[in-house]
Amino acid sequence: MEESDKINDNSGGIFGGDQVVVHPMVRLKIRSTLNAYSDETVVVFHTGTPAQDGDDVLKYVFALPQAPQIATLSTNSKAMAINAYGPHENGMNVPVTVNAGVTGTYTIDVTEVGIPGFLCGS
Repeated sequence: MEESDKINDNSGGIFGGDQVVVHPMVRLKIRSTLNAYSDETVVVFHTGTPAQDGDDVLKYVFALPQAPQIATLSTNSKAMAINAYGPHENGMNVPVTVNAGVTGTYTIDVTEVGIPGFLCGS
């Protein structure tokens, strides 16, 4: 590849395009007032399946023991940082797991919902 092969344009391929596609998604964040640490997990309702597959990103914990961790679970109980769950349906359940190294009260916030009219709870 030569320097002249480069272009200053964001069109084409998986790394660029003329339009930004927003996929339906939910972002969850765990936090507390016990310390400044937090963590996030994302569920994307576009490609993928509820089982672990190539569209998912496994959760790897490289954090301090006192930092809380949150992840969604695949159908084979694998912890996911980014869960490409597949298309969303009414009345569906996505299992969530948390790990807190410090005893106390934690809050899970829904920090982003990319689905119009979508409710997240219980």
